[in-house]
Amino acid sequence: MKPTIVGLAIAGIYILFKLALFFAGVQYEVLMGKAAMILLALVMLGIFYSVNYYVRTSDTYDWMAAFKKGLTVALIASVVAGLFVFIYYKVIDPFYLEQLKINEYNRMKSLIKPDQMDEFNKSLKQRYTPNLFGIMTVSIVNIAGLFTSLIIAILGRMTVRRKA
Repeated sequence: MKPTIVGLAIAGIYILFKLALFFAGVQYEVLMGKAAMILLALVMLGIFYSVNYYVRTSDTYDWMAAFKKGLTVALIASVVAGLFVFIYYKVIDPFYLEQLKINEYNRMKSLIKPDQMDEFNKSLKQRYTPNLFGIMTVSIVNIAGLFTSLIIAILGRMTVRRKA
């Protein structure tokens, strides 16, 4: 299967998972602050699948070609998921970011001095925006995909069968 198709499938699975939790009404209990971990795990599985598929179907092994296949999965999945995250937090569930703000405020209000509270509130408003979450999703998944692709591509060389 082509890495672009795998990347689209990974992003589609993540989108369906997030929407299913939203429609079930349990996204606040299940995903509170952990949504990116689900996407990262899915992307790593997709990278492993693409590199493994390349190793099994190729007569010769080129670690750079395997690296590119894994990186393609991460790039496609991150862009599609990043766009979805932006739309999700902007249109579908804007209260999720408000809930994250409230949780952080409650956690930090006893640790921050009263004279610094206004500055803290301004920083909360800047940090919890849909566009920032979309950009961070793309960035984190791409960085993790870069390293995961490199490691799996290098380790994939050890799994190639040598012809005698």
